[in-house]
Amino acid sequence: MILKMMLGKGARGLLSYISNIEKTGSSKPFFSNMAGTSPRELSAEVAALRKLRPNLSKAVGHLVLSADPRDGALSESEWRQAITIALKAHGAEQAAFAAYRHADTDHDHAHVFF
Repeated sequence: MILKMMLGKGARGLLSYISNIEKTGSSKPFFSNMAGTSPRELSAEVAALRKLRPNLSKAVGHLVLSADPRDGALSESEWRQAITIALKAHGAEQAAFAAYRHADTDHDHAHVFF
């Protein structure tokens, strides 16, 4: 598994990118602990959460997990486990998150917004 993490300020643009139906094949996250399913709904949730922590300058995280091509495609259960481990490793196990698998490249990968 290859993991890349980035931090940022804005939720809406990132959510619009990672939830793109042309990349995901589905408009909803496959794994999430948030109530919303659209970029607009998820962004509204993030806005409410940010009001609780107004001093955060970087309030949005983005993890990209890529399966090693030698391992083959992962099952949804394996992806959920990998995402749970990655969030915990970055101290974000209690964070609100939404995960999307992308099928727009030749390697299996997932984007996690938190």
